Amino acid sequence: PFCRRMQQRLEAAIRQVGAPVRVVRKMFPLSMHPHAMPAALAYCCADAQGKGDAMAAALFDAPVEDLTTEGCERLALSVGCDRERYRSDLAGAATRVAAETDEVRAAGIHSLPTLFIAGQRIVGAAMSADELAELLRRGAR
Repeated sequence: PFCRRMQQRLEAAIRQVGAPVRVVRKMFPLSMHPHAMPAALAYCCADAQGKGDAMAAALFDAPVEDLTTEGCERLALSVGCDRERYRSDLAGAATRVAAETDEVRAAGIHSLPTLFIAGQRIVGAAMSADELAELLRRGAR
């Protein structure tokens, strides 16, 4: 729920800035969320087909209980992913998720959401869209 809340605020902040913003997502599925791993795998498979942003939006908009392996595949198809390629990319997606999880841990990140904007680490979902927009503007300078 905190990542979903932050995603909504980040999207609003990006709209406020009105300039291109590069978003880099690293997969760090928390074991306490039973649907985190299927969602992470699905994102990676969609990203490999150039549909990462659309898939991220679909995953954040979907009801949490729909983020099963089957539900995530349906979302991938709804954003334009090829079913066969999606399925064949799952093994590689697992490797990517494991590697990114290691990167995240090595960076000292232990909780989500965690964002980096203009060199500042933001942990948690307390920052408002206006505050995020100001950081994005500062980073663009």
